[in-house]
Amino acid sequence: FIFKQRNVLAQPSYTYLAWTTAILWLLLVSVLMWQVFASDYRAFLHEDAPDLQNMPRVATGELTLVHYLDEQCSCNRFAKPHVQDIEETYKEARHVYPNETMQVKGVLLEDWAISSPAVSIFAPDGVLIYHGPYTAGSVCGQGEDLVAAHLEKWRAGDRAQYLNLLGQGCFCPWTNTNKKTAELT
Repeated sequence: FIFKQRNVLAQPSYTYLAWTTAILWLLLVSVLMWQVFASDYRAFLHEDAPDLQNMPRVATGELTLVHYLDEQCSCNRFAKPHVQDIEETYKEARHVYPNETMQVKGVLLEDWAISSPAVSIFAPDGVLIYHGPYTAGSVCGQGEDLVAAHLEKWRAGDRAQYLNLLGQGCFCPWTNTNKKTAELT
């Protein structure tokens, strides 16, 4: 038997090309997934947040939900369906959307804004029921519904105030982009 020697170095290495392509593809997909899902993952309370302990009451005479949804925040894509469900479930409540410097009964709602998406719930007498994110979880709209839970506690007679400021999730710091002023009475 005479064996022919093959020159391995002269043949193209498709294995190397396949591995290189697979690694580059995996890297690209990882970066895109991070951009879509984790780039805005942060703490709800950021260093520029206002002091909520000394805020004035928002007394409208009716249950009021203030929805903080900054249109420039990419996290709102997860929150909008949840907000629509809240509006349908709690039709008797007043729903306010402060797109910057709106006021309710003379109280500047922008002062309450910390991050987007978020919600403040005020009792008819103006006492804060809840302030914080809509849900507990890494993606807004996924996880425990904190708004419904606190509204049901309030209806059952629980008058405790809840400031949920320690959550982690998809949040954007509240910004001032439109500079609109409106008075809601």
